[in-house]
Amino acid sequence: MNFYTTNAERLSQQYDSLAPEQVHAGWLANLPAVQPSSNQALELGAGSGRDAAWLASIGWVVLAVEPSSGLRDIGRESTAKQSVIWLDDTLPQLASIPESYDSSFRLILASAMWMHLTPDEQVLACERLQQLAADDTLIVITWRNQASERERVFHAVDAAQFEKAFNSVSRKSSVTITESSDEGGRDGVVWHCAVIKTEAIKMDVV
Repeated sequence: MNFYTTNAERLSQQYDSLAPEQVHAGWLANLPAVQPSSNQALELGAGSGRDAAWLASIGWVVLAVEPSSGLRDIGRESTAKQSVIWLDDTLPQLASIPESYDSSFRLILASAMWMHLTPDEQVLACERLQQLAADDTLIVITWRNQASERERVFHAVDAAQFEKAFNSVSRKSSVTITESSDEGGRDGVVWHCAVIKTEAIKMDVV
């Protein structure tokens, strides 16, 4: 995460130059309604807090996870008066998230960070998100291609993994994958977005 800490100020300005509603326009129609008793959101790779602040402003209690100390410090300061808790952690382990959070998140946002995981880590990350997701959860995962990026190495993402990972004997999910150009106008940058809606399978009582 040295790149992100070294360039924290520049990156935070870049992130904040785009409104969350603009960046996430492709999936906003699926955003669950906030419920007083069920309003936990998990943001992974929370950066400088742009999206965490936005989610908190519309009623979510946000657990923001960011491994870069530089970005995390900026985010913690910018959301100090909001319902945002910051953690230093990363997928696939998320070891610092207490077990009390298991099955509690109705919204999980992993924006622009999934391509940092190796293919093996991506599989483990899906398993970890299964533990954290509530029965009816919206999971949004976005990633980009390598394009002309030279300072960071991004790994390939197999979009088919989500259909397999988030369907089980106790949970069924619908998965929609979309593709879009870069909101910042960078040539050759292509974004992918997986929108995963989970639902518990009701077991027949004999």
